[in-house]
Amino acid sequence: MKHNITIVLGLIIAITTIATFAQNKKKVEMPKAITGAFQKAYPNAKLLSFSKEKEKGQVQYEVESQDGATRRDLIYDVNGNVLEIEEVISAEDLPAVIKQVLEKDYKNAIIVKAETLVRGDVLAYELSMKKGNKKFGLTFDKDGTLKK
Repeated sequence: MKHNITIVLGLIIAITTIATFAQNKKKVEMPKAITGAFQKAYPNAKLLSFSKEKEKGQVQYEVESQDGATRRDLIYDVNGNVLEIEEVISAEDLPAVIKQVLEKDYKNAIIVKAETLVRGDVLAYELSMKKGNKKFGLTFDKDGTLKK
């Protein structure tokens, strides 16, 4: 009986702590400049999440979205300018030159996730890979040169 009371009291404390944290968590509102830019560029996309971040002392906003079958993450500056676009793509959509490098140098590895990454006018491909129990990432430029 004493053990059951201890469990119940522990649960009550845990629930109260979680509820208090949820109430105290500061909600970040998406600036209108970002809302407008996002809706104009991707009118059919569904907003999944939104967060405010600081990168090298600059405030940025990350928008995670789903647009039909396309999963897309965007980074905006405070004025609604796109700084970065990351889209999940199928491994089949990778350029042939990258597929050749993978076939030659990473033959037994599996592509877990493939993404395009655009920063300004620079296109890159980011791959999450797995070989056995080892997970690793690869980044290629648009010409198929391995960056890391």
